[in-house]
Amino acid sequence: MVVSSRRRAFYRVAFAALTTLALYLAYDELQSMSLEARALGSTARRISMVLPLGPGNADHKRLFIGLASLARFFDVAGSLEELLIVTPRSDVALLRRMLDERGEQPAAGAGYRRLLERTRVASDHSLVPEFSALRGARRVAGYTKQQVVKLAAAFHVRTDWYLTLDADVVCFREVGFEQLVRGGRGIATMSTVGKHRDWLAWAGGVLRTALHKEPAETPILGVTPSLLHAPTVRAMAKHIAELHVPKRGANWRAALCSWPHFVGEYALYYTYLWKMQLFDGLYDANAADGTYLSHGFSAWSSKEWASFDPKKTFGAQPPPPPGYFIVLQSRGSKIGPEVVWRKIGPFIVAKKTAAQTAAEKAAELDNAKSRSI
Repeated sequence: MVVSSRRRAFYRVAFAALTTLALYLAYDELQSMSLEARALGSTARRISMVLPLGPGNADHKRLFIGLASLARFFDVAGSLEELLIVTPRSDVALLRRMLDERGEQPAAGAGYRRLLERTRVASDHSLVPEFSALRGARRVAGYTKQQVVKLAAAFHVRTDWYLTLDADVVCFREVGFEQLVRGGRGIATMSTVGKHRDWLAWAGGVLRTALHKEPAETPILGVTPSLLHAPTVRAMAKHIAELHVPKRGANWRAALCSWPHFVGEYALYYTYLWKMQLFDGLYDANAADGTYLSHGFSAWSSKEWASFDPKKTFGAQPPPPPGYFIVLQSRGSKIGPEVVWRKIGPFIVAKKTAAQTAAEKAAELDNAKSRSI
């Protein structure tokens, strides 16, 4: 059989193309394995934290209460990969300066400075560029921005798990990776369908499913602070894009930002877990400890704040409560951060030993001398 020179040339080109493609795929697979190995080596037993802020000074003041509690109680050295604070563009420089100035104060302590070393401040627009494009009647409201940011953060963290925080979340008990992720599954504070049926109806519209029609007592994932699984959030984002792009935008972020009445990042996330039957593999809903304490410990309103007893929450009166964070909600309680700090500050600030006090005084004298030179 005689093969024409033209056909032989075609075969050579096809063979070269297939060889190049195979090499590319093999290289891509090796790169993915290498990246995964590096990630596992450095972050497998750490979590990230994501904390979005609204504009204005009130959130900043509350933020420092939360940071003080993390510096005191969270295993920053062994368990924290990064604390990502996301704020409006206009506040980025100011917040960075405030964090640095706080860290330079002797009263900040080594714990706070260690936390500061692992803190990154970013603008909300850097995580969700669509915020810049949507203006006028389509402008995204501040609270909605924080919800979208918590999901978009999954593409910016280096760990499998990340903990979502707000400015009014306080850590009250020693905690690290080992307490939050057990046997590969995260702990969770649960709520019910009956409490958030409207949120779930909205999420069902986005994901085209009907969790909101389940019985009222059906368990669902609670709200902030919540432990999210970053690869699953990214898979959810891809699923949203498949359902709604290009009808609602160029990508999943644009689709969500353009959706009317965005009401719940956790409702959306849990609805996806429920739809794909992923929850039991990722979470232990029956863990003795939840991520946060609600009834009787957190304060969601001014009435609850009036009865809030820090001695019970911080374990000064046994038995210690089962959980690691509380929520002293700023919107609901309308209690200023100064009032909050006066009530819980003494339980967060560790009592200094005589040696620590002497060392801090010596540092202050050294700083004073260096400034006078």
